[in-house]
Amino acid sequence: MIKKRELLLLVVLLLGGCATKQNSIHTNDQNSSHGDMQSKMVEYVNYIRQKGATCAPPAPPLHYNQSLEQAAKSHAKDMALNRKLSHKGSGTDTDLAKRAAGVGSTHIERILYFGYPNKVGNLLGETITYTKLKRSGSNDYFSHFKRAIKNLMDDRVHCETVMNPRFTDVGMGMYKGNDRYYFVMDLGERK
Repeated sequence: MIKKRELLLLVVLLLGGCATKQNSIHTNDQNSSHGDMQSKMVEYVNYIRQKGATCAPPAPPLHYNQSLEQAAKSHAKDMALNRKLSHKGSGTDTDLAKRAAGVGSTHIERILYFGYPNKVGNLLGETITYTKLKRSGSNDYFSHFKRAIKNLMDDRVHCETVMNPRFTDVGMGMYKGNDRYYFVMDLGERK
């Protein structure tokens, strides 16, 4: 029997959407140049995929994709500014891929909005989490990224998404809210 949470993830992974236009966005990334940070993030995720996880055997490496990164950063910012952890966009002005005011975007709409090429039957996915800012300990960007990945890998459904061998491309984004970093990983399959 499929649990409600697993069914929701399946529905989220299989839904389709429409592409519109590309906009550039800026997030509040810190402590490293943009290219260096994305490279470190992809390298870290590929290390995890290479060694395998409790939820899945090793998987092939992912390739960085700018469109997926833009979609991930846009959604991380939308969640942080609206203080809401959800795969559904806020439907406000910070939800760039929304179809209409008050109608929150789906991860597929965001991925296509930022120009990721998709063919019928290709898999698109998203994982989200947040890490709380602490008064003590490390609060640097990469430390929060590693904690976000740990959060995902500790959850079976998210772990299976990260380790899915069908995914070939990845883009990630983090945005610092008042008391936490919101993290999004968008994944795509190219055949």
